[in-house]
Amino acid sequence: MFLRGIDCAVRRSVERFLSRERGSLIVLSLFLFLAILMVAGLAVDFAHFEERRTRMQATLDSAVLAAADINQALEPEDVVQDYFDRAGLDDSPVDVEMNEGMNFRSVSAETRVSVPTMFVKLVGVKQFSSPAGSTAEENIGNVEISLVLDVSGSMGNTGQGSSDSKIELLQDAANEFIDTMFDTIQAPGLPAGKLSMSLVPYNQQVALGADLGDDFNFTNEHNRSHCADFAEADFSVAAISPAQVLQRAADADSRYSYSPPYFIECQESSDHDVTAVGNSKTQLKARINQLKAGGDTAIDIGMKWGVALIDPALRPLVQTRIAEGKTDEALDGRPFDYGQEDALKVVVVMTDGKNTNTYSVRDAYKSGPSNLVKGSNNKYYYYYPQHSGSSDFYDTSANRWRSLSYIGGSYTVLDYADVWTLMSVPYYSTNYVKEATGSSSFASNAITKTSYGDKDDQLLAVCSAAKARGVIVFAIGFEAPNAGRQVLKNCATADAYYYDAEGTSISEAFASIASAINALRLTQ
Repeated sequence: MFLRGIDCAVRRSVERFLSRERGSLIVLSLFLFLAILMVAGLAVDFAHFEERRTRMQATLDSAVLAAADINQALEPEDVVQDYFDRAGLDDSPVDVEMNEGMNFRSVSAETRVSVPTMFVKLVGVKQFSSPAGSTAEENIGNVEISLVLDVSGSMGNTGQGSSDSKIELLQDAANEFIDTMFDTIQAPGLPAGKLSMSLVPYNQQVALGADLGDDFNFTNEHNRSHCADFAEADFSVAAISPAQVLQRAADADSRYSYSPPYFIECQESSDHDVTAVGNSKTQLKARINQLKAGGDTAIDIGMKWGVALIDPALRPLVQTRIAEGKTDEALDGRPFDYGQEDALKVVVVMTDGKNTNTYSVRDAYKSGPSNLVKGSNNKYYYYYPQHSGSSDFYDTSANRWRSLSYIGGSYTVLDYADVWTLMSVPYYSTNYVKEATGSSSFASNAITKTSYGDKDDQLLAVCSAAKARGVIVFAIGFEAPNAGRQVLKNCATADAYYYDAEGTSISEAFASIASAINALRLTQ
């Protein structure tokens, strides 16, 4: 009995102890539950705040970008407030400041994001708050642009969805581009010299024209045209100095067998001469309107000249032309040095095709005595002193060898440069050299071919040289084949700087490029 009493007493003591412990665990569990609720509430409140802050910052960025546009007619405060109203943030006051001057506008806006809390207010935090600010500036100082434009024969074809030829569509688009550039960069009332523009029409070559060509140091094989033959290594260099020796391209037909020549590689004509560093909108548009389609496609040579005309190595030529009254003195100092903070250098290159094979005369056959002679009887003969006997003059019209006395007793040796004005290189090779000597190797010795693959490599080399120096490269494939589009895309500064265009959409491409040149940069 005694032991049973002790057992009951112990049992009651244990039950009282356990009852007290259960109460403590309930209190501890309650505190843990409240802590979990608080953390979860904090996460919800912070997520709500971050969503509001992100939306406000994005709206603020877009608003100041629009307000800083130089062409923006509305007051900056109205522009910013309109963006906030559209975003449903009209309850947020915004402080807006603007600073503007000649050809620049800067807009700054500041506000504060305040979001009431739903959960953490239980511990005394009634709201989350953070400042938000943004600054945008449009500051177009000095701009140098080269337009590198395809004028090959296919540009004479009708554009898709249009009754106009592609060259006509290009002219409309380029003229609108020129108008936009002058309206935004060289607007009336601004000091002269803010904008300079060069035009580089190209087909299988780039013909500078006599006026500009005479300011470069061309070799003197002839003076009938001003095209340069570049070596592969030249395309890795952006500059063309007016002092460096340029190998003059032959005034010759290297492709077809005709007399007189049919297809001259360097077709110099006022309708596609180069315009270097100009600032007359009227003159630039007049040159655009003169463009005519014809020839093959050498994008690499066009790009080589386009880059060179904004390279500072050209500056002595510009100074010379200013002294001669051919260039506006407001352009003194151009092209600017690479990296100059207030100067933007841009090349816009356009094609409707792809690089084609280029044929040209090797240097050894561009000038120097040939075997073609003109007798004093005013007829042409192939002079071949290795021929046996005393008749060394081959008469192609009669397929017979003639003596000196037969051709009039005297003769004049023609320079190769003069021969190529009478007949093509293949014609001379087949109808004179081969007929007289039996050798058919003259044409292969005299003509060099650059394949379209090599020309693509040369194009990308000069594009890389330009981009490495901070030049912005835009490219337009105007109804171009895949090969042309791809190489232009690789040439451009980035994929976003390449445009596909068909028919009248080429105007949209040029308009987009004009807007990009005037693009705003978010600075904060």
